[in-house]
Amino acid sequence: MNTTAQSAIVRRLAEKHGFICAGIGPARPSGEDRRRYLDWCEKGFAADMGYLVRDPSSRTDPKMFFPEARSVVSLVAPYPIADCTEEDPSSGRVARYAWGRDYHVVIEDRLKRLAGDLKKEIFPEIKICFAVDSKPLLERSLAARAGCGWIGKNTSLIVPRRGSFVFLAEMLTDLPLDERSAASGGACGSCRRCIDHCPTGALVAPYVLDSRKCIAYHTIENKGMIPREIRSLIEDRLFGCDACQDVCPHNRHPDGSPWPEFSPSSGTGPWLDLVEILGLRSDEEFKTKFGGSPLRRSKRTGLVRNACVVAANKKVPRTIPLLKECLSKDVSPVIRGHAAWALGVLGEGEALREARLTEKDPLVLDEIDVAVAGGR
Repeated sequence: MNTTAQSAIVRRLAEKHGFICAGIGPARPSGEDRRRYLDWCEKGFAADMGYLVRDPSSRTDPKMFFPEARSVVSLVAPYPIADCTEEDPSSGRVARYAWGRDYHVVIEDRLKRLAGDLKKEIFPEIKICFAVDSKPLLERSLAARAGCGWIGKNTSLIVPRRGSFVFLAEMLTDLPLDERSAASGGACGSCRRCIDHCPTGALVAPYVLDSRKCIAYHTIENKGMIPREIRSLIEDRLFGCDACQDVCPHNRHPDGSPWPEFSPSSGTGPWLDLVEILGLRSDEEFKTKFGGSPLRRSKRTGLVRNACVVAANKKVPRTIPLLKECLSKDVSPVIRGHAAWALGVLGEGEALREARLTEKDPLVLDEIDVAVAGGR
């Protein structure tokens, strides 16, 4: 069977399993991708995400991850793009990609079935390795090289007629496949809506994201204190941020339906009650509630910390008793510190002065002192 026939089978089976695009590219390093990535890391834009800067040159060569690879199949899966009206004023917003089930598990399950079908139709002994946002690969660059779309000024992959609300996955194989992909088409042109609408100015230049300013980074990946200058800009975002994608013209009228596993009814949905989140007092409670959701990435400390910030930004009175409990009883100094900040914003000086008498952690004491002094 020739490479063209094999490639046609790959694309047909990928569509059968729900992927809206299956681009095929070479398992070769890209000098340009390597240069840009190393420059991004050297400028500190990865913040404290150590896994991104650890041996960064390996991320630009798929063979360093899977030596047998001859081809990389970049696969695209859609997730919900429609907005949802806020159900309750005391709730926090969840980024669309996290509305449903954990995409790692869902996509990997479909990839396993896809691999099984490929082995039946092409050759049982072919070697295949999967990656779903968990391996050292430059996924967006690989997808762009494979013809799935182009990387926009907001640094997301933009897929023609679908936009950027998509998940990416890779299938590396020792099969020689036809790399002649359809032209991705389109570009950002002079548009800079994503840059102008980023709440924190994290898009420091077209195609360049400084994670140290990014709301998605601070509400998901950052495990410590959120900088005070960022907190009020988070507004109602409890987990993640879609701001730069919401304003993108390519996301207005997408083709393709999201997988049912990613629909709001399959997971947490777009809004979470702040009182419920602030009341999570143990990791076990958190795991029970979010074990099958992308929100588990933030861990309990991160999500409760975020809820403190959103409660202050939205000025939700019914959260005040829970914020006081967070300040006086929570085992995490990160949560206690953000609860202190939130109570300061909400004008609860007495609770702060009372907590000051027993608090020992210097980080929390600093937050209390700043809050009492009226600082934000």
